[in-house]
Amino acid sequence: MVLDVNLELLVSRLTPVVRKNLSCPTIVQGTLSTAGRATVLRAHEVLAAVQQFDADKLKKQQDHELGRRQREATVAAKKHKKAQLAAAQERTKWAKVWWLVSEEAAEEGRHRLHRLRPSSRKLFLRERASKQRKLFHVPSAGDCCQRGLL
Repeated sequence: MVLDVNLELLVSRLTPVVRKNLSCPTIVQGTLSTAGRATVLRAHEVLAAVQQFDADKLKKQQDHELGRRQREATVAAKKHKKAQLAAAQERTKWAKVWWLVSEEAAEEGRHRLHRLRPSSRKLFLRERASKQRKLFHVPSAGDCCQRGLL
């Protein structure tokens, strides 16, 4: 319990900024300080200090709200961009899969058509080989298998 405070000693030991503000009521660490003077709580200086404190508190809250909204907007923009990138990657993946499937189908179709309709040169060579086999009686591998020689 403090019985007596020597204000002159206290003021001399405080920093110059605090000493300058002790002439009127101020807000110190969230409380109203009148620097040991008895004041009427409805005095203009006290009301001005409280109003300034409320204004500072409101401004700090608005700044905090603005920063929060900006962060939310940034996060939303990043999510949108990430979703677009994921959609583009998905489209690219399916395009590659479709290209592989269609390429394979085209290749298979080409081979099937090639087997069904061989080129005229190949038909000519087959016919000539068949004539030579018949002429010289050269057995083919299929004939040997059918006769049980292989």
